[in-house]
Amino acid sequence: MALQLSRREVDEIRSSLDRAIYRSIGKSDSSLLSTVTSCLTNGYERRKIIDKISSHIDSKKASKLADKVLALAQELVSSSKSQKRKHEPEREKDSKKSRHDDKDRHDEKSRHDDRDRDRHDDRDKDKEKEREKEKKLGNGIEVLPLPSVMPEGETVGSKIAVLSADRIKLMMANAQKEIEERKRALVALKGEKQNVTTAAQTAQQLKAQLQQDVIPPPSVIKPTLYSKPAAAPISAEELEKQRKIAELQARIQRKLAGGALASTGGAGPAPLILDREGRTIDISGKRVQLTHVAPTLKANIRAKRREEFRAQLSAPTPDPRGESGAWQDPRVPTKPAVRAKRALRFHEPGKFRQLAERLRMKPLKPTYMPVFLTKKERKKLRRQSRREAWKEEQEKVRLGLEAPPEPKLRISNLMRALGTEAVQDPTAIEAKVREQIAKRQKTHLDANKARALTKDQKREKVDRKLREDTTMGVHVAVYRVKDLFECASAKFKVEVNAQQLHMTGCVILHRGCCVIIVEGGPKQQAKYKRLMLHRIKWEEDTVKDAEGNEVPNTCHLVWEGVTKQRAFGEIKFKVLPTEKQAREALQQHGAEHYWDLAYSGAVLAGPSEEP
Repeated sequence: MALQLSRREVDEIRSSLDRAIYRSIGKSDSSLLSTVTSCLTNGYERRKIIDKISSHIDSKKASKLADKVLALAQELVSSSKSQKRKHEPEREKDSKKSRHDDKDRHDEKSRHDDRDRDRHDDRDKDKEKEREKEKKLGNGIEVLPLPSVMPEGETVGSKIAVLSADRIKLMMANAQKEIEERKRALVALKGEKQNVTTAAQTAQQLKAQLQQDVIPPPSVIKPTLYSKPAAAPISAEELEKQRKIAELQARIQRKLAGGALASTGGAGPAPLILDREGRTIDISGKRVQLTHVAPTLKANIRAKRREEFRAQLSAPTPDPRGESGAWQDPRVPTKPAVRAKRALRFHEPGKFRQLAERLRMKPLKPTYMPVFLTKKERKKLRRQSRREAWKEEQEKVRLGLEAPPEPKLRISNLMRALGTEAVQDPTAIEAKVREQIAKRQKTHLDANKARALTKDQKREKVDRKLREDTTMGVHVAVYRVKDLFECASAKFKVEVNAQQLHMTGCVILHRGCCVIIVEGGPKQQAKYKRLMLHRIKWEEDTVKDAEGNEVPNTCHLVWEGVTKQRAFGEIKFKVLPTEKQAREALQQHGAEHYWDLAYSGAVLAGPSEEP
């Protein structure tokens, strides 16, 4: 259906079109408004209007907007027709009065009626335009405006007289009805939003204080309530709109009352106050610590982000199973019903490139595998090196760079080396030879003393030999002794040897079953095993069994093997009278199975166990 409107009619509904555009797309668009008005003036159909609007918005919104535009145009056309129908009875009444006049006067009256009809049409359009303005202002009272230029032969008084008493009563009734509708709407809003009035009162008090302090309050744009025509009641949509506007006003008033005005009171930044030493202080005179932002490199920022990301990944994830029931065994791992979401682990950029470059990198010096020499080869190498050094000394003596060494005199070669000098004064020569011998011996002893290790170095050497690397695995041994309570010497040997060998472990003292657990390297375990099974004579000590009979003490190796890591610290003795306490003590270290194995062996062996 196509409706063609004049420019005047389009201007009358321009505000309604702008409001419809705002409700459709959420903002005002002058170009879209001009397109819609041109479509109405040209008399386009609905499909063509949608095509024109689709260049500005999407097709779905364009179809809705076209329906609204056509509805507004149809409403304007129907309202103009209804106004024309209202004025028809008045024209009929005027025509009946003119029947008693002569024919010429009748013709003149008919022409006058035609002019009145045109004037009424123009007046109706002006009335509609003035009604729209009055509705925007919100007074709700319809005022019938008069044209600015009166036609010939008519006055303002004559035009007012045209209005009958019934029409004036109808206008007053419509105005009173609209006033009553607005009062009911305001009462409903006051009943729903009592807190809004409280916030408004607080804002008014704050506004009065600000006016007393001569501080201009911030300008708040109040939303305009578009009233419905007087003939129709307020719809649910209008009530919802008014409620939202009231909530918005209450929120603005709360912000104003909560200190928004105080923050906007100062137009510029706070003044800088300095003391005599040039330090920043506040109004009360206290020193203010300013935050200094130090420049940093992007590498530091990336490193900080990397640490935060790793900390986030390493955070423990909650157990999806929740609290475990009494029927669950924590030692048996069970998979949850739903697999937990695993986060992506990203590598740093360039990581694998660096690894590849490191693998392709060549050493600065060639590396050679050391060759193991036999004893004969080591002697030969030492002999050759000493001969080279002797030849070098002989060459220096031959060139005169060094004095020739004194002959190495001994009592056995005294006569052969000195000859006639030994015969002339044998006592003096012998004393000289003995002095040389003592000097050579002293030099030898001093060299040995210089090479000898100190006490601390000897201790470190022994510790270095005893310590072993257990990163690849820890060797564990479990021994069961019948009784250690009465064997003080055995307890001393067990503890001191474990400390000297740098072994860790635990000793559980329980009547009838004492368990010794030691952890260390393979060499340490070999030495400790020899101590426990051979060096200590357990049979020499007698202990009492459960029946009170004296029996020889025994020691057995229960189990030995390799674990991933150590479970105990420095070796300690624990006296535990019951089996439950002993098992719980080892359970704290995750080694309760050692106790189960040793205690079951003691129970099965019985009192007739032999060493």
